[in-house]
Amino acid sequence: MPPDEVFTNFWNTILDVIISSPILLLTVATAWVSGHLWAYILMSCFTKKERGSLMVNFIESRFGRIVLGLFWFSVVIIPVHFVYYRKLSFDLDSIASVLPNVIVFGLAIQALIFAIVNYLFKRRGALDD
Repeated sequence: MPPDEVFTNFWNTILDVIISSPILLLTVATAWVSGHLWAYILMSCFTKKERGSLMVNFIESRFGRIVLGLFWFSVVIIPVHFVYYRKLSFDLDSIASVLPNVIVFGLAIQALIFAIVNYLFKRRGALDD
């Protein structure tokens, strides 16, 4: 099988799985929103905005923003899962059951971090108005 066909089959399979599960579709959509907020914080506060930089190009891409959001949710799921199940062993059923709570909690904490960082950097005059 040619590499292009393997790649196409791989992405079609992933898309079929994501579209068939409403919670996975919601997770990808909210991961993009979360990644968009992290991209704003990283790009406006902590990085030099050099076009052509590998990190800048990755953060500005849709896929990069989804990856940032999924990374944030993977960090948030650890304490939420521990509070619900009192263990740190994960399986698909337990992850699926806490995922809506992880999304809400993760976005709430992220909004708080976003507000604090935005306030501190605007106060210092580091952000453009």
